[in-house]
Amino acid sequence: MRAYEFITEGISDVVYHYTPIAAAQKILQSGEFQLSSTLGSVEEQYAPKGFMFFLSTSRTRFGGYHDYVGSTAVLFTLSGRTISQHYPAKSVDYWGDRPPSSGRNRPHEAEDRIFSREPGMPIDSVIAIDVYVRPDADNRVKAIARSVLILAKQRGIKVNYYNDEKAWRSGDTRSRGDISILTGQDDRKGYSSIRH
Repeated sequence: MRAYEFITEGISDVVYHYTPIAAAQKILQSGEFQLSSTLGSVEEQYAPKGFMFFLSTSRTRFGGYHDYVGSTAVLFTLSGRTISQHYPAKSVDYWGDRPPSSGRNRPHEAEDRIFSREPGMPIDSVIAIDVYVRPDADNRVKAIARSVLILAKQRGIKVNYYNDEKAWRSGDTRSRGDISILTGQDDRKGYSSIRH
């Protein structure tokens, strides 16, 4: 009979959180991530007692959830070391042992979950933000993207803007986009501008 050793894997040193552009704007405006409830979720089985909220992150820049990219996308890069000092976190294979073919050929997720007692988590672990906006996105979306860039700069967070999806996916900062295309108006707020 073979003996098995169980290894508890901690959170990675660097993790990524993918979100739509409007959600990124709210995160930067409020200064915190709004967390999901563990109740009734896969994460409920992993959560430490009393930790009823979680943030989804991945250990790779891209996973099954953000394999498809629409007209915009935002990727937050977070310090796993900073997070680990304040929050419990665990590695999770959200899809379990299902074959990728059963989920429209989505790859397995290399995911970490960050758990909290509170429904919000400060963004002080954010290292960088990568923003993608397709050149033909509508004006409202471009205005929101412009706001995201301004808010990140105001908070002292490194932000990279791309209008090429491949460059955004790879994080190739040599191919950053031209922010001058981010014209337009967010009907909720009016115009905003970026100073070079």
